[in-house]
Amino acid sequence: TWEGRRMLDSDGDRLDDRLVAPTEGRSDMRSIVKRVRNLTLSNLPPVLLKKMLTDVEQDREAKLQEAEAHERDLHARLVMGDTSSLAKARRKIRHCAREDEVLERQRGKIYHALQERVVADGMAKLLGSARRASILEWSILGLIVFVLGMLTYEMCVPALSQETRDLFFYIDFGCCVIFLLEFFIRLARADDKKWFWRHNWIDFVTSIPVPNLEVIRYGRALRLVRLFRLLRLIRALKIIMKLWHGMEKLEDVLDM
Repeated sequence: TWEGRRMLDSDGDRLDDRLVAPTEGRSDMRSIVKRVRNLTLSNLPPVLLKKMLTDVEQDREAKLQEAEAHERDLHARLVMGDTSSLAKARRKIRHCAREDEVLERQRGKIYHALQERVVADGMAKLLGSARRASILEWSILGLIVFVLGMLTYEMCVPALSQETRDLFFYIDFGCCVIFLLEFFIRLARADDKKWFWRHNWIDFVTSIPVPNLEVIRYGRALRLVRLFRLLRLIRALKIIMKLWHGMEKLEDVLDM
């Protein structure tokens, strides 16, 4: 197991066998495509993400050394009066720089996935299982929808009594306390606090209770973007699924 998750690893490579291939028998093409399509960095355990991060950093260091070698070679040739080597050296160094940019983007994606995995696994370990952590996430999302519905009703019905408005405020305040508590629990599980604040500040800001300012309080709707991270609602829509399959060739072109 890994942080409350049941892991199937028959060959001891620290990768869940179900992520890339079935444990027994052969696969058909559709199954392979489906597995690879659904495989993301966030599916991988932290130990593999850390190894990938180390590999990318080593590749970046190698590119830096290659650029330094080109620069030293250019210096030696210029000293000998070979000015024709300047344009060649520039092309080589620009090529190294472009490859370094690609590696840096890769590093950013891996690091982001690693930090998300660390937080998710920390919550699973705290609650006893990944399933309980998922239930908590669903509960928070349900509470967000409930609060948004309540605030929408309050804004659309101006004839509400002051007692009802006060009740709505106290409910909203209590929910905000829960949101803030959940936020700081996740923050405590993060290895990189700066990263967590940079990518989750909207959860904090929209969880602050603000009395009598419904427009600002309604900004909590921005937290619903978490629905897309968890449920992937786009893939649940049939018409989008058809478009998704049609976009695969374009995706390959863009990757090139």
